[in-house]
Amino acid sequence: AGGAMKKMSILAGLATCALFAGISFLRDMVRSGQEVRKKLDCNYLGEIPHEEKYKTLLSRIRRRKTGILVANPLTSFRFVETMRKLAHRVEQHMGDGKVLMVTSLKENEGKSTITANLALTMARKSKVLMVECDLRKPSCATLMEVAAPLVGTQAVLANPERAPEAVVRYKKTQLHLILEKRGYSNSGDLLSSKNMAKLIQWAREEFDYVILDLPPMNVVSDAEIVTNVADAALMVVRQNVAKAAAINRAIGDLENGRAKLLGCVLNDVRTSFLSTGRDYRYGRYGGYSQYRNYEDRDSQA
Repeated sequence: AGGAMKKMSILAGLATCALFAGISFLRDMVRSGQEVRKKLDCNYLGEIPHEEKYKTLLSRIRRRKTGILVANPLTSFRFVETMRKLAHRVEQHMGDGKVLMVTSLKENEGKSTITANLALTMARKSKVLMVECDLRKPSCATLMEVAAPLVGTQAVLANPERAPEAVVRYKKTQLHLILEKRGYSNSGDLLSSKNMAKLIQWAREEFDYVILDLPPMNVVSDAEIVTNVADAALMVVRQNVAKAAAINRAIGDLENGRAKLLGCVLNDVRTSFLSTGRDYRYGRYGGYSQYRNYEDRDSQA
């Protein structure tokens, strides 16, 4: 009996320690806009709500996820509206700058989704080039459901004169893409080369905005390298994923570069947590009618 009691006492102690460790861990997470302002050493540019990847019952049954894009008519009005507001704030903070890099601390924080939707939204009014710079794990072609390019980012960084050949226009929009289909382990060598600077200089002359999708900062130092050729940086922070202290260290690394850190956006915010965003309602015309109207005008021209 004594041995059983001792064993139960040890288990209870371990459970208590685990509970306090869990509470301590959660306290240092970022769960709302209010906590972003309180815990992170950068501007807060807003939050993006959680968006369901299974758009229909059939897709859920088949376990077929859909890329979250504002160009998809099934994407919620709330998501589209918050992306529009983020794009407006980014444009305001960019000033005369043209080149924006987007990164995150960890993998799976949604930075490629934010990059693609920011580019799509800004392309409503401006000529935009989005460049796949996450060369270790390229995903933008899959996300945007476009064919893998014959000439990708790696080929352009090997020979910048091939940049016009690599550019793909996204449907009937003002968004243009330079993508990549295969991973490359030594991506830092390419992004720190003179050819990267040449590519950015060419893009500055051809487009109103250039948006770069960078890999997570806790994986490689690629984002820090690119701060030397970008004008501005945006940090994507997914709700309840990374500790504030680690995010702040990454923010400090970005601020040491040439690019101006615009701030961070809190991504994938679920309504079960305290948040600061408005409760947007569906409008009369549904999700992305303005974008569809834009495409209709373009097709009629």
